[in-house]
Amino acid sequence: MAVAHVRGEELNGVAVNARTGMTTFYFDLGARIIVRGPAAEDVSDGELWSLNDKRRVVAVLGGGFYETGSVTRGRHAAEHIDADASGFVIVARNARMRREITRKLQLAAV
Repeated sequence: MAVAHVRGEELNGVAVNARTGMTTFYFDLGARIIVRGPAAEDVSDGELWSLNDKRRVVAVLGGGFYETGSVTRGRHAAEHIDADASGFVIVARNARMRREITRKLQLAAV
């Protein structure tokens, strides 16, 4: 399991491709975990990953959709991921990390 290899690292941010759901998790010591469907450009709607605590769950699906909801009462209907012109939704610990992730995505696109 990929998460076992990032012991002691803190999650700095997440970038989700709004078209495919492909997600890159960025960690403070430089590790990255990339989650995608069976093929790099897979747009099927299967669950790629999910996170939950005792009450809530969020899941990112292939094809650029996500679900949220209660752990005990089930999830809401899948909704499309809305992104800006970059095609990504970025969630980061702070504004500096958001800028850094945006820069990495721009360099990867070149």
